[in-house]
Amino acid sequence: MAPIALGDVCALSDFRMLVEPRAAALLAFAAAQDDRSVDPFRELLDRLDDFEKSFRAREQRQQARSLQDFYELSDAFDRAMIAECRNAYLARTISDLRSETSRLRHLAHSGPWRMLTSLGEHRAMLRAITRGDARAAEAACRHHLEQTLQALLTSLSGQDFPGGSDVRPAGVI
Repeated sequence: MAPIALGDVCALSDFRMLVEPRAAALLAFAAAQDDRSVDPFRELLDRLDDFEKSFRAREQRQQARSLQDFYELSDAFDRAMIAECRNAYLARTISDLRSETSRLRHLAHSGPWRMLTSLGEHRAMLRAITRGDARAAEAACRHHLEQTLQALLTSLSGQDFPGGSDVRPAGVI
């Protein structure tokens, strides 16, 4: 597997910030127009709730093994976003980015603390989408992506990266 360049992580994050919050807003807008379009997101919200209850009930040793289950839920969210997005260009772009985002997912959620935080972020996105609140869905998605970038930067901070030390995180001028 090729090394992960910090500059690439920041560039990917910048691009995702342009695409994914807009897709989340469109999903919420669609939900406000047609309640049936939110069924996959309601199901995911239930699955997230069940997962968190199960996770918290486990011993610490068993919790570490739960990360793969979380990755599968996160992946299911991405797939639902792609499937239900009513903008084919956004859906295709998000789909095309999945190989990169799934590669980074393991770094962004490298510990149970971040996973639980991310669960809350996904829950906020799902609740906004199911309520049909486009602004809240967009804001929740943007917040999630910002937190994911911060977790990636923290996870990667102790390593040497192609791109040098002059690479700055997204949003930093």
